[in-house]
Amino acid sequence: MYKVIFCLLILCGSLSASTLKRLDSLRVMALEKVGLEGHTNQMPLVNANRAVNVAIQWVSANFPAVEKAGSITCSDGVASYVISDTSFKKLTWCRIWRVHPPDETQNLSVLKVIPADSVYEYVQQGQSFPETDDPIAYAYAWAGSLYVSPAPNNKDTLKYGYEAIGCFLSGDTETTDIHPRFRELIVERAAYLIREELGLEKRRSELE
Repeated sequence: MYKVIFCLLILCGSLSASTLKRLDSLRVMALEKVGLEGHTNQMPLVNANRAVNVAIQWVSANFPAVEKAGSITCSDGVASYVISDTSFKKLTWCRIWRVHPPDETQNLSVLKVIPADSVYEYVQQGQSFPETDDPIAYAYAWAGSLYVSPAPNNKDTLKYGYEAIGCFLSGDTETTDIHPRFRELIVERAAYLIREELGLEKRRSELE
């Protein structure tokens, strides 16, 4: 239900979403939606900031709101690599820049990204017959590591894209990495959390 509501909010969002970058602007908008006009003794700033950060976590966990890219230098015959970004959520694409000895020719190969829980089924369906070339190359992410097959060489480079969890904002001037089209969802979710903390959500449901 939440996703349906918030998707509608994206489609109907105002132009102000593009300005909702800083912690202070997100907090002020959330408080105004609750009717607190940006600041009040009823809601300490630390609590309002916490609501904004929890909302950022919620939005980026439920929507593709943060997109990043990474690069890993491969080791010879090693098929798994730790993803250094702890905000990593979901692998979306993967390429490998291969260097072929002995003449050092290079080419960019596309790796098929598959869900980690479907690796066995994928390998069974995509395995090579004896008379064919190498099996279809693929990649998947599991428990903070990126796995590729077949294993790369020591001069290859993995390039990958992924969805991530939004960064924590601690200072008023810090800016969110949530995509502009999802920023109004932060405000909506933070306002809900503020109303809930102040008991306004319960009162509203009782009135309804």
